[in-house]
Amino acid sequence: MKNKKNDHFFGFTLIELLTCLTVVSVLAALLGGSLKKVMEKGKSVKCMNNLRQLGLAMAQYAQDNDDVFPPALSDTGTRK
Repeated sequence: MKNKKNDHFFGFTLIELLTCLTVVSVLAALLGGSLKKVMEKGKSVKCMNNLRQLGLAMAQYAQDNDDVFPPALSDTGTRK
């Protein structure tokens, strides 16, 4: 004869498991929207840092070359 307590999956009923899964999925859906905003902010910060690094590199180049900035390239890749 089986013990009635062991009839459930790890002591949980199907309704309890479905309720937990529903709550977790709702929380995941709510977190998804805010996570997208955080990812966009991270991309923006990364872009700003890259621009800052380029500016510092150009300033250092100019400092090493008698205050002359590097030559500009046109759309075709040739010097102007």
